[in-house]
Amino acid sequence: MKNLLTKAETEKLKRAWSSDLTLANLTVHAKVFNPYGMGTWYLLALNPDGGDELFAVVDLMFLEVGSVSLHELASLRVAPFNMPLERDRYFEPRRADELYRELSASRSSGTANYAAGGRINRVEPSGITFNPNQVFVGYAKVPATPSIIE
Repeated sequence: MKNLLTKAETEKLKRAWSSDLTLANLTVHAKVFNPYGMGTWYLLALNPDGGDELFAVVDLMFLEVGSVSLHELASLRVAPFNMPLERDRYFEPRRADELYRELSASRSSGTANYAAGGRINRVEPSGITFNPNQVFVGYAKVPATPSIIE
C-alpha cells in the first residue's frame, strides 16, 4: 500500500483535529480522488491519537461529511485497471465551508440532503459537526445517530 499523503499534509491534518470539528472552523488540506470515475475525498483533519480516522467532505453519489479510514482509502482499488486512489498534488488548501457551499450549489437541489431519523434535513455548512458514531464503510455512510448536531 502506498502512502496517500505526504508527511507535511499528515502533520497539518493532525494539527487540525480538535473537539470542534465544524466546517466553518476547518481548512481542506488535501484532496484524494478516483482517477477513473466518481469519488473525491476532501481531507480536513486526522485523529492524532495514532488512529487512521480522517474527518472529510466526501463527494460520491451524494455530498457527505464525516469520518473515513485513511487505511481504507489507501488500500482501495478502482476499476477498470485495479489502480489506487490518487492525491491531487496541485490542490490548494481552502476553507471547508466555502468548498462545501460550492459543491452543494453544483447539485440540482442547491444543498446536500441528509437522512436522519427517516426524514430529510436541509443542512448549512456551519451546522455540520463531527459525530464519532457515524462512519464510512466502503462507499456507504452508515449513521448510528443523526449526523447533524446543532
